[in-house]
Amino acid sequence: PDDINALFVERMIANGMRRMLAFDGLHDLSNILGAVHTAKRHGVYVTVWLIYTLAPGYTDEYYARKAKEILDEIDPDAIVIEDPSGLLTPDRVRTLVPAVRKVIGSKTLEFHTHCLTGLGPLVTLEAAEAGADVVTTSIAPLADGNAPPATQTVVRNLQSMGLSCDV
Repeated sequence: PDDINALFVERMIANGMRRMLAFDGLHDLSNILGAVHTAKRHGVYVTVWLIYTLAPGYTDEYYARKAKEILDEIDPDAIVIEDPSGLLTPDRVRTLVPAVRKVIGSKTLEFHTHCLTGLGPLVTLEAAEAGADVVTTSIAPLADGNAPPATQTVVRNLQSMGLSCDV
């Protein structure tokens, strides 16, 4: 219930939470609206995640439409393209990131992937080159495998590509 979600968010804020991520795996915004609006009312930085999948119908247009719905319903501080299974390929990210960027304009676009298929480092670089403002990485001892790619490697590669990189 919304009142329980609101109480949870308020308690998290009372205990120091200043940044919140929110998502529904099926992109049903009604499942996160109450918690997100509570967080926004209290000045929390809110990111809403678009969960990437290979299922039929999950096209660039689908994700762009969902990003527009998120902007209209929530107005988050950032939208994140999340690839929890590491399924994104370089070719796919080259079209997906610009499609979402076109809809969200200057709103912060973040990218988060995991290295389960081994493509995480390359896809992260492609996302940055395609227009993501922020990419998620992990320190080397914890990186790759189930985690995002290694910070040290991504930073070095972004710099060699001529992209600015604030860590």
